Amino acid sequence: MENIQKHDLGLTVTVSLEKSDTPWLLPLRPLLSVDSDGEISSEDLNSNTSISLPARFVLQLSQPMALTLESCHQIRRICLTRGGADMEFDFNDDSAVPLMTLIAKDASGGQLDTRNSRGLFVVICKQH
Repeated sequence: MENIQKHDLGLTVTVSLEKSDTPWLLPLRPLLSVDSDGEISSEDLNSNTSISLPARFVLQLSQPMALTLESCHQIRRICLTRGGADMEFDFNDDSAVPLMTLIAKDASGGQLDTRNSRGLFVVICKQH
């Protein structure tokens, strides 16, 4: 944890509520829980666990975050099965780039873009 704080690793995420033209089911209580064995259980959105309002939750990241395309599709599948049929997603397969490229670009502050080279180069000190 000290290493994370020392190097300012991670992202800040703001959860907000945004007006929507379409009513969404918004949870009245947490829908995920963890028991004493570490097992995660979830509840579906229904009339007992949610209320229909013309609003939706929005996650706003402090900066772009690298995700695998599979993770994006998995998030989309989860949202669609939880009542988000009209949900908008700002990604498509055409804009996908290799994950290592995103990680290198992010870690270097945009200075290193591996798409323009033959890969990542490493300088190894002399060995005796």
